Amino acid sequence: MAEGRCLNQLGVPLNPNMLSINCLTDWQINGVQAYGEDHENWTPAAARDFFRRYLQLRNP
Repeated sequence: MAEGRCLNQLGVPLNPNMLSINCLTDWQINGVQAYGEDHENWTPAAARDFFRRYLQLRNP
């Protein structure tokens, strides 16, 4: 089993159609510590929808 904890975040609009979010991640894989990344790509529309919903949940 693998679990990761993001240590930082960097969001970069790579082009008009993609937002890339990269994180340095502290991974625990079957009890072994390793470092790597968590990498996600979003369309701008999907990112806006997600972040709007997230902010609404945090600030009712």
